[in-house]
Formats: sequence, structure tokens, C-alpha cells
Amino acid sequence: KPNSMTMCSMATEDKDTLVVRRQTTGDALHSLLSDLFEEVRHECSGSVADYIPQLAQADPALFGVAFCDVHGRISAVGDSRATYCLQSTSKPLNYCLARNLQAAGRGAPVHEHVGFEPSGRAFNEFCLNAQGLPHNPLINAGAIIVASLIEPAKEPAARFDEVIGFYRRLSGGGAGNIGFDNGVFLSEKHHADRNVALAYHMRQHGAFDGYPTPSQLQDHLDLYFQTCSVTINSEVGAVMAATLANHGTCPTSGEAVVSPYIVKDVLSIMHGCGMYDFSGQFGFTVGLPAKSGVSGAVMLVVPGVGGFCIYSPRLDEHGNSVRGLAFCNAFARLTASRYHVFGRVLSEPASPSWRWDAGKEAARDGGKEGGAHGSDNGAAPRTVAAVADGDAADEDKQVELLVHRLGHAASLGNLHALRERPTLLGHGDRDGRTPLHLACAKGQTDCVVYLLSIENVRREPKDRWGTTPAAEAAKYHAKLCEQQAAGDDGLEVRMQEWEAVRSMLAEAPAEKRKQRRHSS
Repeated sequence: KPNSMTMCSMATEDKDTLVVRRQTTGDALHSLLSDLFEEVRHECSGSVADYIPQLAQADPALFGVAFCDVHGRISAVGDSRATYCLQSTSKPLNYCLARNLQAAGRGAPVHEHVGFEPSGRAFNEFCLNAQGLPHNPLINAGAIIVASLIEPAKEPAARFDEVIGFYRRLSGGGAGNIGFDNGVFLSEKHHADRNVALAYHMRQHGAFDGYPTPSQLQDHLDLYFQTCSVTINSEVGAVMAATLANHGTCPTSGEAVVSPYIVKDVLSIMHGCGMYDFSGQFGFTVGLPAKSGVSGAVMLVVPGVGGFCIYSPRLDEHGNSVRGLAFCNAFARLTASRYHVFGRVLSEPASPSWRWDAGKEAARDGGKEGGAHGSDNGAAPRTVAAVADGDAADEDKQVELLVHRLGHAASLGNLHALRERPTLLGHGDRDGRTPLHLACAKGQTDCVVYLLSIENVRREPKDRWGTTPAAEAAKYHAKLCEQQAAGDDGLEVRMQEWEAVRSMLAEAPAEKRKQRRHSS
């Protein structure tokens, strides 16, 4: 049945093509959809993916497009109800789920196991960053890591049910339109040599949360293959994209599915990494977050406006849908880049240059910590949100960004970056995780030693889940023990160094030592 806010009409364009349109009134993008479809429908270059036999069976003539706005109105043209496998378009969705689980205290911190950066390499390349982590969640290596963080303690069926339930919430229900292609799954698993090798390569470099056994590693891979094999159609995909456009609230159900902060992060990663190694040019010309998949799908998010989903199986040399890419380029051209993330600079006057107030920074960051977030009672450390004060909202956003970057620097062992901002090192992010938490979680000895030397860095802050830096250090020690038990040689010195770090963390904070001296 059509959406209650739309009207359905069918028209035969020629003897071979039936075009279905769901028209709504008032929105320019709904009326523009048919024009865009007609402009690119005759593009027939490219070839269907054939790295597994099942994908090679797709009908290359299929072409469907759907658009859902943030009010839940849907327009669709062409083969918009033809089903296809999500393939890589599942990756940003799985990232959102893993971040949701992290926020609920049911999963490990995602970005302690996967990076943010474009890799500049093919999506299945044997390539990790300098810290031994996948570059981002949207390449195969990163997506395998993300899958491993989705309810790893549960049995495989329950993990898959968790993913399907999340997809249905993103699409406002979608129960009858979300399926599973077992043939594709079995084919993915049968032709998985490279992905299996990638998984063991990442285990060797400590990218996973813990040190998974071969059986656990296979379960993680199976979940990754299963999510790639989930089937939807363009109309379901458009609602999913619109949920991201609508700050994480599904426009057809009204359910808040993903935190706006997580949406901000996933859209940032999609903008920089979503179109394989064509992402830079796509960001330059189209300027919107998007994700493509080798099944021929493209999800395009127009923040605050709505989401497109384009399906056409013929791919270019980068693995992107030829018609999908042509549609996005036509959209940017026909709208004069109005929706480009930087498009407003074409129509808005320049604002006065903004300057960071160093005096306010020193006053705000160097003052005595207090209140619920600053006491020594084991509560979470002061967060950036706790120091906001109306007139300084812009400055607080800048501080929040700096704190986030310092935490990331600590996790990477970037001691130089920490030394540049010593007054901020006692702050926690929105989850209460300080640079000391993150340095301990990643075993960055030099950063931990430096942080413990800073007066305003407390040894015992608790994040929102009640975890202290000492607890993170214990987890990292357990990881070293697992690696040593698995036969990894050369860890003896490393373990001695880390034991010394744990001893430093266990020392009583300076103020408590003073109290003991006074009482004696």
C-alpha cells in the first residue's frame, strides 16, 4: 500500500518499462525525482559485480530510485521495489548500531578499534593504519571490526536478530521488505579467503577487543557476511537514509533510533569514505554523505531534508553504481549545489572572523573542578557539557572538539598533541572518558606516564559506565597475556613496562596522600 501521505500513479513509459511514481505536493525534491530519473536512465555503461556468482546474476537493466523526506513522505520511480543485498551499504548502519551499544554500556568503544581516515586504497586492501587498526568503518577491514563489536558474547542467531531489529527500526518497521539472501551469504562465505586473511592480520596487530579464538573470529566474519546479505528495496533504503537526515529519528515512525551525536559521526565518515576510493571527488562535486555497495545501491543523505536510495547493478571501475553516481551528479547540477554541505557559502554573506578567546580558555580550563563532575567521590570527571554557560556556547563547542581530539591523540600515543593542551587533559568527553582512560585502553605507556605527571589529571575518574583508567589498564594487561599465551614472542619487556604503569595508577592521588600525612 502507498504511504498515507502520498498518491500512487502508474504510467507505461515504453513497452518494456513500467514506472511507478508516488507523488506528494509542495516539496521540490519530490517533483525533481522523475526528471533526474529520466536524465540518467539511458546510461548503460559498467558491468555487474561478479566476484561471487550470486551477484553476477543481477539483472543489469534494473533501475529504481526512492526519496523520503524528513516528514516521512516517500516518492519512488522505476524498479523501486526490486530487492537487492545491502552489501557495503550495511556498513554505516552497523557502525550506528555498534555506537548505540557502546552508548548503552553494552559494547566496547568503537574508535579504540577502528580509525576515522580515508585509506586511499581499495576497499578490500591489506592495509592498516600506523596503530594497527583499520582506517575507517566503511572498508572491509573496518566493517569486520565493527561486526565483532555487536553483542560478541551472544550466540550467533541472537547477534543477527539484533542487527535485523535495528534495521527495521531505522526503516520504520519495514518487516515485510527486509529479508535475507542465503545464497549470497553462502557464496560470500565460500569466497572469503581475503576477508579471513584480513581478520587474522588484524588479530595479529591487536585491533579486536580482546584476542578472539578462531571460532570467535569465524562468528564475527559470519555476522559481517550476513549483514552484507540482508535484502531491502530502494523505498526501505530511502527511509533509512532519511532517518540519518532527520538526526537519527525515523521520519515514518517517529522513533529516535540513533543519537544525533552518532549521526554526526557517521555522516562525517560517509562524507569522507563512503564512495570507496572515489570519495574525494564525490565529496568535491556532490558534497553530501553517501554510501555505495557492489550490489549497485547508493544511499545519499541530505541532512535536514531527506534521503535518496538508488539501485542499479552496473558498476564502474571503483565499484560504484554507474547510474547511481550519474543520478547524484545530476542532482548536484540541477539543484545548483544548493544542498552541498558547503553550498551555503555561495548564497550567504561572509560572517566576521571568529577568534578564540585565550583569556576565557585559561579561566575556564584552569579553574578548580567542582560539582557533580569535579568531586573526588568517584563520579565522572567534568565534561565539556558541564561547563557551558550560554554566552560561551560557541567556545564550548570548540572545547568539546579539542577534548575529543586529545582523547584520540592519547589513544594513538601522540604525546606531542597532549603537551600542546595541558589544561584540557583533565576533561572528559560526553561519555566521561578522559585522555587517561583512552591511553590506558590502548597501552600507550609514554602518554600514561605524562598524564599522571599533570596536576589536574585525576587517577581515578569514572566514565559513564563506571570504568576507571586502572580498569582499562587491567583489560590491556589481559590482552597482552592472551597474546603471550597464543605464542606471541617478545612481550616480556612490554609486560614489565605495563606492570610499572599499573603500579603508578594504583598509587594514591596526591591529595589523598596529604590527607593521610595530616591524619598521622
